[in-house]
Amino acid sequence: MCELADSVLLSRSGVTRLVDRLERDGLLAREDCAADARGAFAVLTGAGERLLEQARETHVEGIHRHFLSRFSTKELEALERAARALPGRVGLARRVGGAASTAAAAGRTTRRR
Repeated sequence: MCELADSVLLSRSGVTRLVDRLERDGLLAREDCAADARGAFAVLTGAGERLLEQARETHVEGIHRHFLSRFSTKELEALERAARALPGRVGLARRVGGAASTAAAAGRTTRRR
């Protein structure tokens, strides 16, 4: 849980409350950490995975509609190249479903200003 708290903008107690709520709602389950008896892993349940997939689809559509649709195919390719150079390799194509190809396939390459 400490690692989770460190990776999000919540305090450790905030993450604990969030995990408690998600566990109560059947979206997460806590699993013991074999290497550290004090630790636990927050693991998505089947219901949690289904909800995450629905949220992902909505999130990606919002990225396309509000951000990527404003770039031409050439600009999207340049943005993807720039993202690959970032530390940790953000991987625009990987995270947003192949931005340039997806935007072009969806007819979203027309610039809007």
